[in-house]
Amino acid sequence: KMATPPSPPRASFTEKIRFHPRITELIPEVVCGDEVEKGKPAPDIFLEAARRLEAAPDECVVFEDSPHGVTAAVAAGMASVALPDPRLPGNDFSHATWILGGIGEWIAKIDEGAST
Repeated sequence: KMATPPSPPRASFTEKIRFHPRITELIPEVVCGDEVEKGKPAPDIFLEAARRLEAAPDECVVFEDSPHGVTAAVAAGMASVALPDPRLPGNDFSHATWILGGIGEWIAKIDEGAST
């Protein structure tokens, strides 16, 4: 199961995502920033996503491109995969579970684990 918890309000997310309908087909559960009490770096948005997916926080992995998102994932008790944007150097992701250069590295890690 997958969810996406973008920080913007639902209206902004809906406007942006209309250009990428395949994303909502693949990730049907969306929790937006205006649907929780506190935004990132508070854990609320990730905890709500886990609740909607009927998953325990420690069963979730969060992929994030912002330090605030990683902070929120850690506060929620979830594993966090930082995917830093190379156009925004200098962000501190040292608190992430993993720091990767791209999603391809995550797939390689999964493949590594499957072969051991």
